[in-house]
Amino acid sequence: KKTMNDTPVPPRFKVDDSEYSEVDVKTPLVTEPIDNTNALEARRCLINVVLMSVSFFFIFTAFGAIQNLEASIRQGNLGSVSLTALYFVNTLCCLFSPVLVDYMTPRYALAIGMLTYTIFVVTNFPQIADYYTLVPASALLGFGASFMWPAQGVYMTANAVYYSHSRGEPQTATIGFFNGIFWSTFQMTQIVGNLISSLVLSSSPSDNIQNVLFGIFLGSSVIGNVLILFVKVVPPLPTLFGGSPDSSTNILATNTRKPIKESLTSMVRLLFTAKMGLLIPYIFYVGFEQQYIFSDFTTSMVNSTLGSKNIGFVMTSFGAVDVVASFCVGKLSDIIGRVGIMLFGLVLHGCLATFLVFWKLYMTSWSTNSQWAIAISIASLWGIGDAIGNPLLSALIGSTFNDQTEAGFSNMKFFQCLAFALGFAFSSIGVSFMVETIIMLGSIVVSIICFSLLALLFQGEGINKPRAEEARLDK
Repeated sequence: KKTMNDTPVPPRFKVDDSEYSEVDVKTPLVTEPIDNTNALEARRCLINVVLMSVSFFFIFTAFGAIQNLEASIRQGNLGSVSLTALYFVNTLCCLFSPVLVDYMTPRYALAIGMLTYTIFVVTNFPQIADYYTLVPASALLGFGASFMWPAQGVYMTANAVYYSHSRGEPQTATIGFFNGIFWSTFQMTQIVGNLISSLVLSSSPSDNIQNVLFGIFLGSSVIGNVLILFVKVVPPLPTLFGGSPDSSTNILATNTRKPIKESLTSMVRLLFTAKMGLLIPYIFYVGFEQQYIFSDFTTSMVNSTLGSKNIGFVMTSFGAVDVVASFCVGKLSDIIGRVGIMLFGLVLHGCLATFLVFWKLYMTSWSTNSQWAIAISIASLWGIGDAIGNPLLSALIGSTFNDQTEAGFSNMKFFQCLAFALGFAFSSIGVSFMVETIIMLGSIVVSIICFSLLALLFQGEGINKPRAEEARLDK
């Protein structure tokens, strides 16, 4: 029986970029904790995730607030058309995102993808925004986001794998921990971005006020683009004891790139597996509920009762609750598992969507103070459900499809973006708020059924494994 003294010491990788090999994110995993000499690199992985999270914060402080306002501040249906173009292009390009992430590597995919967000912000200035600038920029952003988001998932998972094995901690628990860092930081964009938009738009009735607003958002976006340049590649992890990696936990399977044909078909093959098939309705719901609160709720409910300048204030309450709930959801899932919490989020959104139907029918008979109270209450409670959806779904994809992360996250973004695109398309062609609410409720019912089946059929495969149980089993 071999001991740690018999094993070769893993090679040392300095933090300086020149000492890293620019490897694809797919590297062999260790099956035992690696030597303590790599503690510096493990800390570097944590710094990578924090830097990436802060970069996304600055990018989406700008984009999130603009998206909430787009359908309300643009003349005609320019805002809805531009967002429809964004998410339809994003949906189509998601088919090719495994290839793009594979060949660009996640670091470069993140940097290039974020640049398209900055171009989108520039075209939103009043002097520039029209069908010939904003719609093409939105389509370009759809292309950039198609590989940026899968790269985010793969890069974070790669850092989590290295970090967990270097510290001898459960892999799924570390993935959940890193997702918690990212999503709690990301959700703060709804607070900051919406607060900025409402404060600026309420400060002056001048025609130049939109230039001030988009100038602030452009500065925020540029900061995000600069920060992402400082993330490092994930160091390669040598397999200890001379053995081959365990394929059941091998998130980063090989040092060689897949052939293009294999990368293109990996997403389609995964699509026809039972696990992904049962997850698709939930993925679609997560995308549609975000479009519903960002577009339908703000345009049909908040703008029609409180005005466009107050959209940011209402959505700030959504973002604030989202941040706090994201932290609490991560802790609860560590204790009781994911399934119960995810089903609770579905039921909560179903109840809120049902209430919105009655609010729409009787809103004219309520006072302004009542409208404010209802709008903030709905936005806040919706934030709880939203805090459950994205973080736990990302953690579930990372741990359930841990040997096919690019394909798993590409499928996730494909169906999320398809839901976004359909929602904005419905708005741009005049589909009523009531009809979209019925679609929302239908997606919730189907998601509850399919996700419950997923939990029952694959309950022994980590779908609902709390962190405490995982740690006990890993020992």
